[in-house]
Amino acid sequence: MPLERSVPVAACILGVGCLFFVKRPWMLVPYLLGSAALSVFFYVKYFGSLRNHGFLFLLFVVTVWLSTYYRPWHTSLARIEVPLAFWDRHRMKGLLLLGMVHVWGTWIAVGQDWREPFSNGRDAGAWIRAVYPDRGQLVFAGDQAAVVSTVVGYSQLDRIFYLDRKEFGAHLKQDRRFGAMARPDVPQRVHDLAARESKSVLLVLSYRLSAEEMASLGGQFLKGFDSPSVIGETYFLYLYPGPPSTPAVAAEIQGLEDVETRSVAGSPSTTSGRSPRQEKRSAPGR
Repeated sequence: MPLERSVPVAACILGVGCLFFVKRPWMLVPYLLGSAALSVFFYVKYFGSLRNHGFLFLLFVVTVWLSTYYRPWHTSLARIEVPLAFWDRHRMKGLLLLGMVHVWGTWIAVGQDWREPFSNGRDAGAWIRAVYPDRGQLVFAGDQAAVVSTVVGYSQLDRIFYLDRKEFGAHLKQDRRFGAMARPDVPQRVHDLAARESKSVLLVLSYRLSAEEMASLGGQFLKGFDSPSVIGETYFLYLYPGPPSTPAVAAEIQGLEDVETRSVAGSPSTTSGRSPRQEKRSAPGR
């Protein structure tokens, strides 16, 4: 919703909430201060999503519940006292109707969660655990820590290299750099990371690399997780094998060579096409 529309709507919602405290105005202090504090946090630190903004409604319910502890104030003006007293006696019915609207919205959300996963992070993490049981042979990297940190948890990783922050981490970091950095040069930073760590790099991104970026990366696309989800988180996995001298690649090459050597050495036939027992029988006697 555009800012010129969201501000009037937010003011109307706040005004309707204040009507529940007209006979108990002292409870307006925690309600307004708490709403202001949450709003400042959302707009300055982390905006969040719909599930985070629900704290505003929880604050409203708590303050309405606490207001029942206090006695309502009265005035001698009948034209003011009568309607306010009527509203104060029936305001909980209004809260009940508001709660029924939220129950209806909850059923809609439950149906959406049943049809679509909340995030594709769980499927991406399960795939990584299944395909790469020994994750210590790789170094993991990702862009946009706010999205990639979900896969870090589901993959049970100890750490991941955040390309946008150029540092290792395991959790979402909230600081002045959060959400303020442009998209990095992914291929170059992956190359630098592979050379520094001497390992292959498994890249976790929330977007697809372009053809030019894939050509510059020199890696391969592994799998994409872009099925419809509630919050629209998608993940695309890439593998950069790194230079041939990296231990992971060298071990893989050596393993293939060992398998080939054992298969040749264990073959029952020799270059002559006969088994060793046949060679022994055909050998000339003394």
